[in-house]
Parts: sequence; structure tokens; C-alpha cells
Amino acid sequence: MKIFVIPSKFNEYINTYDKKDHTFWNKQCKEILELKSLIRTHYLTETNNICFYCRHQIPSQHGRYWDIDHILPKSLYSSFLFESENLIVSCVDCNSAKGNKNPHKSKNKAVKNLPRGSDKYTFIHPFYDNYDDHIQVKKTAE
Repeated sequence: MKIFVIPSKFNEYINTYDKKDHTFWNKQCKEILELKSLIRTHYLTETNNICFYCRHQIPSQHGRYWDIDHILPKSLYSSFLFESENLIVSCVDCNSAKGNKNPHKSKNKAVKNLPRGSDKYTFIHPFYDNYDDHIQVKKTAE
């Protein structure tokens, strides 16, 4: 899957973020709303509207069905709020179930750089792992 690259036109806005207050993500200003829309559209196109976690396909791009998930939760790792490799789109149910669970193996919240590599996480990472190498999804007959 191709990682979303945040367009440079958002740099000025992102640079106003203090890397501490994760509620910055919830602002209702045009910059964050446009950025979220671009992220959502990118990953839904990349995944064919399939949730990375549960593998359900939801044929809608509406925000009521999809969340932008911070793989390392924004409440625990606020400095990674705009790190592309920490963002994925998941269905609302999976994102709610994941909640603020900390998937970083060391549980160290003081890390300065985003942990990169499969060995740094306690679950399958969308960019460092191949889902099918770890989990087999069986479809039941209807």
C-alpha cells in the first residue's frame, strides 16, 4: 500500500502544532478538514474501501463509516499526529475497539522518532507487515 504523503501546502499549518495537544487534530478549520479528506480518499482508494484491521469492505467513503486511525494513539504519542506512517483509515468499529491501546512494544511514550519496522509493534502494522502473512480470513457462506 502506498503511504500518503502530506502535500507541502499544509506545512505552514502543521508547523503551528506544538506536538503536545493532540486535540489539534479535532479542529474544524479548513486546513485540517481538507487534509483529513485527502487522507481518507487516498487510503480508501488504496484499499478498495477495505478496513485494514477487520478486512470488511464498506462501499462508502462517508466519514460516518471511516475513521483516520493513529496507529500509535494520538493521546499517547501526540508528537506523531501528522506522521504519515502513523495514519491509516479503518472502519469506525475497529478504530473504536482499538481505542487508546498502545501497540508500541516498548510502551515508551517518550520516544522522539516514530518507531519504524514490524519488530517495534505488538500487532500487524499496515506499512511494515503483509496482513496475509499473519492472518487468514475465512469467508462464510451466505
